[in-house]
Amino acid sequence: MIKLVIFDLDGVLIDSRDVHYEALNSALGYIDPKFKISRQEHLSTYDGLNTTRKLELLHLNKGLEKQYFDTVWKLKQQYTIELFKQYKTDPKLKAIFEWLRTEGYMIAVASNSIRETVKLALLKLHHSNQWTNQSFRQYDTIFESNHERLQTYSKGFYYDLHYADTLE
Repeated sequence: MIKLVIFDLDGVLIDSRDVHYEALNSALGYIDPKFKISRQEHLSTYDGLNTTRKLELLHLNKGLEKQYFDTVWKLKQQYTIELFKQYKTDPKLKAIFEWLRTEGYMIAVASNSIRETVKLALLKLHHSNQWTNQSFRQYDTIFESNHERLQTYSKGFYYDLHYADTLE
């Protein structure tokens, strides 16, 4: 019997692809517009990676100097938060979460976004402050398979793999 349902935030609960793309390009444009990435570059190379990995690739691919990493990283987080503030509560998602909770399921969220971004996204989506630090985990790992991801997440919540499922 499933006891833990793990949602992948990015691409399942919210469509954050454009948010991350726009926020990164805004931050890169602050340093120099030549570092901005095209939509095609984003989709083929950078999409789904954490900001640190994106900056490492921008260093290799476009010559972004490492001295700018911290500035770009901080700006990207600020821009991301501002864009997430525009999200509206999703009544259907709120109802699903409430139903799962009343049925006794533990709900968790996994993301490679930073904790503050995840908290804001969940607050906007669910319009509730009931998410705790234990309700989600942040992973910087790229998993080889859904099974590997599920195994890692369920361990983080102290559940045997047989009692957890993930929605991604």
